[in-house]
Amino acid sequence: WSIMKIMIMSDTHGDMIYIDEIISRHNVDDIIHLGDAEISKHHFNMRMIKGNSYNDDHLPIDATFRLDDFVFYITHGHLYDVNNGLNKLFYKAKSVNADYCLYGHTHKAFYEVIDGICFINPGSVTMPRAGVSSYVILDTKSKICIHYNLLGEEIIRNDGSC
Repeated sequence: WSIMKIMIMSDTHGDMIYIDEIISRHNVDDIIHLGDAEISKHHFNMRMIKGNSYNDDHLPIDATFRLDDFVFYITHGHLYDVNNGLNKLFYKAKSVNADYCLYGHTHKAFYEVIDGICFINPGSVTMPRAGVSSYVILDTKSKICIHYNLLGEEIIRNDGSC
């Protein structure tokens, strides 16, 4: 096992200043953006997928990949109707044997383990719908998932259940 810390963000809607600030704050091994970035992926050197905003059209709609012996499925979430629950997304994650299913779109921080799959929504860095801007640092060694607010303060901690 290697220790891998992954930064996960979504729904930044073009705000590069906040992204720069957040990235400079943490020492991570990988960065994943879950759509509605509206920025150049080359500027930040991160894994990115398409959201439902028009500026992300050049990006893939989703991705499945292996990191640190875990299978990750990433999507923005709008095509799985995540505003109305995780049922459709759960079956997609199950079909690709995902250990982690990362999604955005709702602009709300979320974490839950369903049938052995860890579902994480980092919330929105710039346009939260639940009152607090948020992003995630996931440590695949300890399996600790922490949501941080825009100031870098811990707001939600999930200890090792994934």
